[in-house]
Amino acid sequence: MRSHSDLMLRLVAQARGRASEYLGDAYVGEDEWVWTLDLGGASARAWQAQPADMRAHIESFVSGINAFATAHPELIGDSVRAILPVQPVDVLAHLARVQYARFLSGSDRVRAETRAWRDRGSNAWAVAPVRAASGHTLLLQNPHLPWSDAMTWIEAEYQTPEMNVSGAALVLSPMLQIAFNDSLGWTHTVNTQDGEDLYELTLSGDGYLYDGAVRAFDASMHVMRVRQKDGSLRDDTVRVRRSVHGPVIADKAGKAVAVALIGLHGPALDGSLVQWWAMGRARNFGEFVAAITPNHVSGQNITYADHAGHIGMFYGGNTPIHTRGDRAFWGGIVRGDSSALLWTALHSFADMPKTVDPPSGWVQNTNDPPWWATFPVVVKPGDYPSYIATRNMALRPQRSVRMLAGDSSITWNEFVEYKNSTRMELADRVLENLLGVATTSSSETVQLAAGILGRWDRSADSGSRGAVLFTA
Repeated sequence: MRSHSDLMLRLVAQARGRASEYLGDAYVGEDEWVWTLDLGGASARAWQAQPADMRAHIESFVSGINAFATAHPELIGDSVRAILPVQPVDVLAHLARVQYARFLSGSDRVRAETRAWRDRGSNAWAVAPVRAASGHTLLLQNPHLPWSDAMTWIEAEYQTPEMNVSGAALVLSPMLQIAFNDSLGWTHTVNTQDGEDLYELTLSGDGYLYDGAVRAFDASMHVMRVRQKDGSLRDDTVRVRRSVHGPVIADKAGKAVAVALIGLHGPALDGSLVQWWAMGRARNFGEFVAAITPNHVSGQNITYADHAGHIGMFYGGNTPIHTRGDRAFWGGIVRGDSSALLWTALHSFADMPKTVDPPSGWVQNTNDPPWWATFPVVVKPGDYPSYIATRNMALRPQRSVRMLAGDSSITWNEFVEYKNSTRMELADRVLENLLGVATTSSSETVQLAAGILGRWDRSADSGSRGAVLFTA
């Protein structure tokens, strides 16, 4: 609260779907999305499902927020003061908004932001003692999130008689989400799971066609208060229609599109905080696997390493069980007029790809599919349903693999050097051929360009002319 009080309270307002009431009409679109997905209902159900010890933890966390605001009113901005007091359910509403409305789904603007963030990506490495010069396990926790808004990290440490956990959490989370203790550690990278499916509905009267009959929408309405520049409030109405798939998010003549989103459609996902807490308390590989088996942290890989030398990459989170179709099929808009395509269950942890203690002595993930966690490949896509994950391998994971596979005895300094490397894999692939072509040109400009690229170290550092020229 001392560092980010106004940000935390603004995030609470957004999680409630009331940011436009407190902060103005710039937040109308976000509030409409919260009401469309019914994140308030999802968070209320999640609160009811929390075990008693987690409720106590969240209540204590919220009490600290409110106590700070009471003790230091001068540090609370006028625009967010009315949001107080924070309630325990607000923490779960914020978690739902970040997980569902930012990472797994989102409005057009949020989708664009998330795509841009995914392009930047995150990195995770775990190196077994057999591959480390020191004989000790190495773990790289390297998330790539914009340092702002809900993606702001807080570094923290828990010390209790039974645990000592250090790490970081996204602001307004009461749990460390990337962390290590005296025995083990883990990190997350966004994975390639498909947790959101779009269904095209054929409209008929006031309903839609489903299994040969007309089915009525479950319709609801909510009135939002929207603050104007002069401080007055106007009323905006949010009307939501829900099919058996989920809320309608787009319309055109005779058609509509509904979204089915894990956690909001089908089995509820309300145990992520419990899972992170159990992960931090685990003392060995067996206890850690038991902690992640409930599979409540969706959309995230888990890369693991421990003091005993175990390493692993787990394709964490939930994927709907489909009766047909591959990843390309489910990546588009599918027919919503038949129950044959409606999923109602999720794959368990046992169903998901996982690479544990591979012969290579290392695992990696840079937001790529789980098949390329190590080489030689251990987890093969043909052994899993074709919709589980994509199969492509971009240049960033290829660079990651090249560095790890190319060093059989990685020192600590090399580990840090590799982590900070900006060398471009594409340059290693094509630069020599490009320079060969350039030497045949009679253009003075081409010759000048070739000179710059010939002297370039193939790294994309901030002052590199070669990197800019090569990319162009």
